[in-house]
Amino acid sequence: MTSRDLSTYKATSVIRVGSRKSQLALLQTHDVIAKLKLCHSDIDFEIVTYSTKGDEVLGTSLSKIGEKSLFTKELDEALLRNEVDFVVHSLKDVSSHLPLGLTLGAITEREWPGDVVLMSPKFTDLKLETLPAGSIVGTSSLRRTALVARHFPHLSAESVRGNLNTRMAKLEDPNGCFAAIILANCGIKRMGMLHKVHQTLPPATWPPAVGQGSLAVECRASDTYTLQLLSSVRNSDAIFMAIAERAFMASLEGGCSVPIGAHCVRTHAKDQFNMQGFVYSTGPEKLCLTSERFCDTSARHMDSSDSTGYSGIYVPFEDGAKARHAKLLGECVAEDLICQGAKDVLRAEREKNAVKT
Repeated sequence: MTSRDLSTYKATSVIRVGSRKSQLALLQTHDVIAKLKLCHSDIDFEIVTYSTKGDEVLGTSLSKIGEKSLFTKELDEALLRNEVDFVVHSLKDVSSHLPLGLTLGAITEREWPGDVVLMSPKFTDLKLETLPAGSIVGTSSLRRTALVARHFPHLSAESVRGNLNTRMAKLEDPNGCFAAIILANCGIKRMGMLHKVHQTLPPATWPPAVGQGSLAVECRASDTYTLQLLSSVRNSDAIFMAIAERAFMASLEGGCSVPIGAHCVRTHAKDQFNMQGFVYSTGPEKLCLTSERFCDTSARHMDSSDSTGYSGIYVPFEDGAKARHAKLLGECVAEDLICQGAKDVLRAEREKNAVKT
């Protein structure tokens, strides 16, 4: 497969695409395929579905399961066994350290990355700040749990797991306990449920997860054909944001077991990006550490020859200098927080959420 070239591609071949089985995962996979078909209408694609541990273990919060790659490991293994040619992930689910031999061949254009609130039918005229004291807000995220405690201390955050339809059913159950649930806007949009959103939470004060809003297309690093194929769905700005945020996460040794948030955006000025990084504690002190940095990618002093070390993201040679800027931006934001004591905060959070054996 590595010797194939798009110019000599035979239409009799089929590209096999790995996906999780959930409706949202399949919608995301179909979206990537549809965009590829716009440029490669003669290529046929076949979706192969897999179930991941994150899909199967629903009675435990993500931070308590105690494993990485909860939603990606089985798909990674399928790639390494040559069962599929590429797989589609939500970028926020992808570890900053990929298995040897794999790469994120494309990061798609980023949707608005913020979180949104969906209300129980009993409280559709309210917002989080006006819910009765003691109301329960559902979330599967330690980051959102910490943010609820910080911004809405009169509310209680409890774990709600399952796919989007399952969570909606729990929210709309007349005998259910949830007054609201907090979800990523991008998933709600892809499912066609934006009409159910009651409140949006601004990323500047309610930061999203690292990579939230983008899809990652993973393939074998040696598969030059697939890497060439995926060039039509690569988004330069999304790649910059992903590298910066994932460098931030890697520097802090972050993951689903710690409450961190990041938000990198292109500013109105040409070639400039702004990034905010956040570290929270879930203890009674409700600690929040934050840093913000700007980056001007038009500065040309960066060496563009290094295409490695970008948390698994494939970077074409011509984008090497910009990628180096992105990595440095994320690392600088992380270093600011480390100087504020972030490592100690996150160490305490990991110990608090460690799996008891």
